[in-house]
Amino acid sequence: MKRLRCEWITLSVFALLSSLSATAQVSLYTVVDLALRNSTSVRMAQADLMRAAAGLTETKDAYIPNLVLGSSLGYS
Repeated sequence: MKRLRCEWITLSVFALLSSLSATAQVSLYTVVDLALRNSTSVRMAQADLMRAAAGLTETKDAYIPNLVLGSSLGYS
């Protein structure tokens, strides 16, 4: 029983030491990019921007008349 406890302690110390040396370095650009991609407020702002752009396009299409050459009664 004492030997089993010693093995578990050795294993846990080894796991602790190996996890301490395995720190990953991430650049600031990567952190900011991931934060912006996964942010719900940024996604909502992008959806609002797309909705506003679609409304502007729709208003512009309604305001500027289309010019069609031909009688549009048949084949021109």
